[in-house]
Amino acid sequence: CPGNLNDRNLEYIYKSADTAIIPISFDADTVDATGIFVKALKTVSSANLVFIPNRINTSERKSEELRQRAQTTEFLGLVGVVMPTVKQSVSVKRYTTLYPLERNQLAAVEPSFCKIIEELQLND
Repeated sequence: CPGNLNDRNLEYIYKSADTAIIPISFDADTVDATGIFVKALKTVSSANLVFIPNRINTSERKSEELRQRAQTTEFLGLVGVVMPTVKQSVSVKRYTTLYPLERNQLAAVEPSFCKIIEELQLND
């Protein structure tokens, strides 16, 4: 689903959606915005929610950050399914829709994408 609440025409897409795949990073602004989006989406749609943690810096290991990530993941799991994380990396940053994924790009997203496909097949 396009993640925009301002375009009233998107309401038709939201109402028709079976599943919404929602990328999320764990910074406070994105978590807040995702919460607002999910709440608004749920008012017009019964779509299954699939969250994909994206741009995750695995070298950040402060206990408070890890606690907040775990808390956010737990909360998201109450309203949808949380996929494996996509780590922040140069290869992912260089992604383009013009060419097929390079081997290292595929390796970075494959665990999450395979799990998304599995989840979509479960909902058929």
